[in-house]
Amino acid sequence: MQDTASSRRRRSRRARRRRRRLLRLSVLLLPAAVLCLFFLTRPGKSAPEAVAPSGAFTSPASQTAPDSSAPSAEASPQSPERGLQPDTGGASPDLSNYPEALQALWAKNEDARPFVEGYFENKGRTFTIDLSQEAASDGVPLLMQWDRRWGYEPYAGGLLGCTGCGPTCLSMAALYLTGNPDYSPKYVAQYAAEQGYAVEGSGSAWALISEGAAHFGLEARELPLDERRMRSALEQGQLVICVLGPGDFTDNGHFIVLTGYEDGAFTVNDPNSYVNSSKTWTYDQLADQIKNLWALR
Repeated sequence: MQDTASSRRRRSRRARRRRRRLLRLSVLLLPAAVLCLFFLTRPGKSAPEAVAPSGAFTSPASQTAPDSSAPSAEASPQSPERGLQPDTGGASPDLSNYPEALQALWAKNEDARPFVEGYFENKGRTFTIDLSQEAASDGVPLLMQWDRRWGYEPYAGGLLGCTGCGPTCLSMAALYLTGNPDYSPKYVAQYAAEQGYAVEGSGSAWALISEGAAHFGLEARELPLDERRMRSALEQGQLVICVLGPGDFTDNGHFIVLTGYEDGAFTVNDPNSYVNSSKTWTYDQLADQIKNLWALR
């Protein structure tokens, strides 16, 4: 009996020691468990939002293409695909391996920077282009030549986004005056290249407007540099495409579209600038920069 009682006491002491060890261990492990649980259950960083491939090229209904200051005779869908700017921590990205024309575009045009920075990611990609909404609009659609849907396309020895103001202006006019959504900047640029209106290393020949407009069912009539005649054409529902020299819009050459006349000033669609397109321009501001102009109907 004594042995049995002694055994019970020993087992009881061992059991108490085990409970104390377990208690100490749980005290030590509890903070680590809580910390681990915190990291396992906290929300993680969400992945960057993918940019839908829109703002691209569209030629006839089924045409597709990959997601612009222009030179010489060259110098925007209504809400083009701008893309997402990489987080550079406020510092300028390293563009040293980018084409020089894109480096210049990045430096001069803040709106075009996402297009420039997306060059290596998006060049060669094909984006579906649907301009049916723009073609059906009551207003003249504002298209940017560096819209990624067509801006990476080759044109005149460079990129449409840098040298494609002429095709983009003619596209805006054709969409508005004919209502045909097939007439995207890409489609017009392809036509210009096939017909010899694309000038290597420069942009577009003036003949793209004066002659090429007929291909899109439009009549282009050369206008004198006269405010009254320009205003009259616009009041009759026509559009006026101007080719500009160096000045407020370009350092070289550029095309813009005059879309209306309000309170003594012209409204403008500049295919390279939302800022310029948001302003009105008096005849005196524009006259010295205009090299030629055509009324389209």
